[in-house]
Amino acid sequence: MATSDAMYRFSNQETTEALACVKEHGFAIIEGLLPLSLVETLKEAVHEACDACVPEDGEGSNQYCMQFVEKSPLALELLKCDSYMNYIRRGLQNEDLCFHRSACIRRSPGDDGIRWHRDTSPLADDEPSRNANDVLNRPKHQYEKRGAWFYLTGSRPEHGGLWVIPDSHKPDYQLPGGYEPVEGRKSFKKIGSDDGWSHDLDVPGAIPVMTKPGDAILFTTETFHAAGSNTIDQTRLSCAIGFRPKSAKIDAPWEWPDSAYELAHRLPDEMKTFMDGYTSFVPWTAEEAIAS
Repeated sequence: MATSDAMYRFSNQETTEALACVKEHGFAIIEGLLPLSLVETLKEAVHEACDACVPEDGEGSNQYCMQFVEKSPLALELLKCDSYMNYIRRGLQNEDLCFHRSACIRRSPGDDGIRWHRDTSPLADDEPSRNANDVLNRPKHQYEKRGAWFYLTGSRPEHGGLWVIPDSHKPDYQLPGGYEPVEGRKSFKKIGSDDGWSHDLDVPGAIPVMTKPGDAILFTTETFHAAGSNTIDQTRLSCAIGFRPKSAKIDAPWEWPDSAYELAHRLPDEMKTFMDGYTSFVPWTAEEAIAS
């Protein structure tokens, strides 16, 4: 098993090289992309969004908000960061952009983490979407799809940090011996296992991602990634705001929620263009749509 991510690390002056690494290996790190003052603001934003998304009586060690930019006004501070927006525009070749989706995670001590998966939908172009993730993450949306996640409290194995398998985004990637694909290569498991998606971090080729607050973790939606257990007494906070070219149109089968209209209203004039083409995220399923 590989143990180092050193060859995938770049300074915030090496955005072009980092993007080339993502294209070649499916993964890269840009060190110090955000100033630490912004990191502290985004920590507050994650708490604000998770508090708004999780029911008051809700409990759980792994809390998500899939409408981060809508639920936290503080999240917009990320869009004022020149180094981040320069990366976004360079990565998407300065096309006319809109919000694609955003999310944040608040992972408590003791959480078991996330099993190996790809973010892209496993469905063929002619298969109907089953849920909101299928709608937003279809391969037919032709642009270079990648994540830019910020682990605001750092990424390291004992803190529920990220693991990736470099080069696993390639169409000819072969799973290691002893593993078989699951759900159209959305994930994988040990051959003969009944456990579903594997959470075995000792997969050949897998590496732990080591980052500090302010570093950006880049990976494509096709890259296999997982998260380990959070075994220390510190809540892990992470967030992302994604964009896509407006030319990659998505006809979402849901209406904007109120929070999207509220976002459009409070955005500064120079950012309102990002709402043109934005779908928001609604926990839609095909079964619920048919039932209604």
